[in-house]
Amino acid sequence: MSTRIELATHEDEAELRKLLVKTAMPGVIRLSYGREPHFFYSLDVLGRHNQIAVARNATGNIVGLGIRSMKSMYVNDEIQQIGYLSHLRLEKTYRGNIFLAKGFKYLHGLHQDTQCPFYLTTIMEDNENAKKALLNTRGLLPVYQSWGKLHTYLINGPCVESSAFNFQIEFAQYSDMEEILEFLQHEGKHKQFFPHYTANDFNHESGLLRGIQHQHILVAKQDQKIVATLAFWNQGSFKQILVHSYHPLLKLCRPIYNVYSKITNRPYLVKPGHPLDFYYAAIVCVKNNDTKLFGHILSAAVTYSHKQNKSFLALGLHENDPLNDVLKNFRYKLMQSNLYLVSFPSDKIDFSYLKNKVPYLELGAL
Repeated sequence: MSTRIELATHEDEAELRKLLVKTAMPGVIRLSYGREPHFFYSLDVLGRHNQIAVARNATGNIVGLGIRSMKSMYVNDEIQQIGYLSHLRLEKTYRGNIFLAKGFKYLHGLHQDTQCPFYLTTIMEDNENAKKALLNTRGLLPVYQSWGKLHTYLINGPCVESSAFNFQIEFAQYSDMEEILEFLQHEGKHKQFFPHYTANDFNHESGLLRGIQHQHILVAKQDQKIVATLAFWNQGSFKQILVHSYHPLLKLCRPIYNVYSKITNRPYLVKPGHPLDFYYAAIVCVKNNDTKLFGHILSAAVTYSHKQNKSFLALGLHENDPLNDVLKNFRYKLMQSNLYLVSFPSDKIDFSYLKNKVPYLELGAL
């Protein structure tokens, strides 16, 4: 089957949205991505520079896509531009090593602009097809270096214990924004790959944190100084996660489960084709990575999310992050992804130069 690969244009917008919706991720609950109302409007959160490569069949229809994004992150305490590879999709008929090889050859061509030394990417733990296709590459295809697991907590229950604390938790005021930014830049650099945010990323309908206003940011203050942040990121106006379909048994049990969930005040299973209603926990940053402090601000965040009738609060933490210990006090569903550092053999990158720091990925930007 003949295909060609090129960069997408705004004229491809409707086709790109359609492809994302119909290429669902595997699992008991099959999820797909929605990008209403406009595919290109959702790209800001991925990076400051984004390229959408598309594969077209002989008739010119889009049958595959992949996105190369770049943004500034903290690497070994210094600001560096790093890439992120995401949204790799191929229609089932066109899945095979030859098409993947053509795609990565095209990526290698884009990589010659030397805008970033390497890339990050994630693959869901249960996505065996993707792991089989991507991790056994040969020749000039990129090399995937495992860098641990990303734990995604879908938290739907509040903290089961509480204790006194000597700080206050409140929503930020506009006057707090300068201090919030300074706090993120000072504390964030202690984690590998923490994004370098600027003032333009807040309170705007564009940028890396599109849609996050100061009133969406929960801050913990001690002696009038900010010591922790956690923002509620509702991306429904530009980016959705849709329930594509359920496993047949789960589909059969869904009505009964939803009655139970209503009685027990738990999240219900939405109809196929409908989006999940939830918050991402964003700019999760705690002074000295203090677990006790994190426990209190997370408890306040979950309580607020629950009051807003959200299905859950989605929190992402690398498996090596000590903050994971706090989650034992919450009710959640755990999803796991594998984090990889991706480079081309010709670049001969030895990743041993990376310091032994806990990685951080902004979950809502994946």
